[in-house]
Amino acid sequence: MVHLRRLQEISVVSAAETPDKKEHLVLVETGRTLYLQGEGRLDFAAWNAAIGGAAGGGGTGLQEQQMSRGDIPIIVDACISFVTQH
Repeated sequence: MVHLRRLQEISVVSAAETPDKKEHLVLVETGRTLYLQGEGRLDFAAWNAAIGGAAGGGGTGLQEQQMSRGDIPIIVDACISFVTQH
């Protein structure tokens, strides 16, 4: 299972950089990295858009934000860290 809203990074490896000459979607989560490849360009574009949208970070509500490992919205976690340090 992949917790999309806990991903640390979502990136694309271009087709020129892969041995099979297809783009790869790279999902980095704590402790593991997943490489996804679509059957074709349209499949890859659809997966990239869907996963990027589901990963969060684009909404205005806290429930729509990207989460830390403890299921705390990143923005709340950053605020707590700032207040604790100052």
